[in-house]
Amino acid sequence: MDKDNTISALNNLIETSRDGEEGFRTSAEHARDAQLKALFANRAASCAQAVQELQQVVQA
Repeated sequence: MDKDNTISALNNLIETSRDGEEGFRTSAEHARDAQLKALFANRAASCAQAVQELQQVVQA
């Protein structure tokens, strides 16, 4: 895989992670159960962290 393909794949992962973050945040906002709310919020934070890490790799 060449550099352009690698960057393209990473950018696709970034987009997917952002979508996941948004979905989990929305789920957390609408969850009635406190445990589910916390779980979804935690997963959203994990997705956000993944986006940051992937962006650093793309920039490098």
